Amino acid sequence: MSEIHEFTADVDGDGKDDYVVAERAADGSIITAADLDGDGIFDVVTYDEDGDGVPERSWETRTKE
Repeated sequence: MSEIHEFTADVDGDGKDDYVVAERAADGSIITAADLDGDGIFDVVTYDEDGDGVPERSWETRTKE
């Protein structure tokens, strides 16, 4: 069973909170996604395969503000 958390945090360091969703899967892996510009579309996604807090993979879409 997975565990999902929704919260806000300043992910990109611009002084504004961003919407973040993190899911911990039953195998301990963690997928985290953040919407940096408030348009409802995730701009950054990370995958932490072993749940140690260090993502093994990440994807980022550049946003226009």
